[in-house]
Amino acid sequence: MTAGGPTRMYLLMDEVEVSVDVEYASNTVVCDLVISTIEDEVLISDKLAGRLGVVVYDFAEGIWRLNTDPEGFRRSVEREIWS
Repeated sequence: MTAGGPTRMYLLMDEVEVSVDVEYASNTVVCDLVISTIEDEVLISDKLAGRLGVVVYDFAEGIWRLNTDPEGFRRSVEREIWS
């Protein structure tokens, strides 16, 4: 169920290797993939973000870092629509 009613989703368990695209090698995590027929951007769960080492400082401003970053902060990239 969604806020707009029922929708079909597809689940692939332990099928995807995910890492953060940064200038050095980051953790690679194997995770499940849920495909929605109505969503058009990639979303990650808090659990996946934690396993990737993402530390959020400001959700509204998109300020974050990896727990392996030597120093400083990063800014989120622009929204990417997938179709």
